[in-house]
Amino acid sequence: MALKVLAWSLLYPTFGYTMPSVGTQKCCNAVHQGRVGDVLRPGAEYAAANIRWSVTAMLHPSCIIQPVDTAGVAHTVRILSAAACPFAVKSGGHTPTPGANDINNGITIDFRYINETTLSSDRRSVTLGVGSTWLQAYTQLNDTGVAFPGGRYGLVRVGGLTLGGGLSFFSPKVGWVADNVLNFEVVLASGEVVNASSTNHSHLFRALKGGSSNFGIVTRVKIQTFESTGRLWGGSVAYPCNDNTTEHAKTSQRTITMTKMRR
Repeated sequence: MALKVLAWSLLYPTFGYTMPSVGTQKCCNAVHQGRVGDVLRPGAEYAAANIRWSVTAMLHPSCIIQPVDTAGVAHTVRILSAAACPFAVKSGGHTPTPGANDINNGITIDFRYINETTLSSDRRSVTLGVGSTWLQAYTQLNDTGVAFPGGRYGLVRVGGLTLGGGLSFFSPKVGWVADNVLNFEVVLASGEVVNASSTNHSHLFRALKGGSSNFGIVTRVKIQTFESTGRLWGGSVAYPCNDNTTEHAKTSQRTITMTKMRR
């Protein structure tokens, strides 16, 4: 167990800062030869893949690797770990903190092609690739009669939000998105693939619920579902901009509360 904890911790340095660029081109070449997926170098495709929600988070990796499956991620990690190549991981790139999902003069692993949505046969859980957007995942479950907690903005991808905790429109009902994860498929720094759940690698399972990318590379998450009527009520409260705004706001809140209580 101690060795595995050490292996997980080896992924930590990629989060907050970058390392020297010595040998990164060799690392890119080695991964390219491994045929794990697309390897993008500076150019039009690279620029498109390197876009972030916030320009404050845009760095300049030596190459961007886009694996197509978990085996490709594991092979990539073995290559990078063996050569001590600095790298970062990106699900959707919405975190505005520099270094959270990108790296200067290193390798960025982009999960956009690991994006499937699979509803279990008993309809009690859904397995999502971390590169899927929440909109893609929700659309796949339309008309199934079940729902699951996920991001509130459709273009955010599954990985980052889930590992960060994740607020959902359903959070008042079921809690954080991470609270509803039943299993994480994780690639360790050694390249080993494990499934972390409440009964298997339970310490890792707990750490990943809010632990971001610091303890391993998560490729898929299994989330608990619940029955859904297909209706989600929402709305907004607008206050007039005048001297009576404060009193109006107090009155409106009482009215809304009393209406809800009577129902």
